[in-house]
Amino acid sequence: MTEGVTFDIFWSHSIYEKRQHRNMDTLVQIYQDGEWYIAIDLATKVADQGKTREEAISRLKIGLKEHYETLLEILEKDKKLEIITVEVPNSGNSSSPLIA
Repeated sequence: MTEGVTFDIFWSHSIYEKRQHRNMDTLVQIYQDGEWYIAIDLATKVADQGKTREEAISRLKIGLKEHYETLLEILEKDKKLEIITVEVPNSGNSSSPLIA
């Protein structure tokens, strides 16, 4: 880890499916690099930045929404889309109260 860079992990963002709003959880890494906060979705590698942690997260959510809207537009319409749940083991080294 780079000196002076702190990492935080949390879950949250939304997607659109078949014109209905649906919440979707994703693993996001947030760190501060100088005066900027960087937020990266680890599943899609979509990233954004902001002057505050909240701004970086907000901008990332917009980018993720656009990413999934585009993805859903290019899907083959005759194939079914499903959302599945995957159980992820606890790494044991997260300080976040949101990851048990």
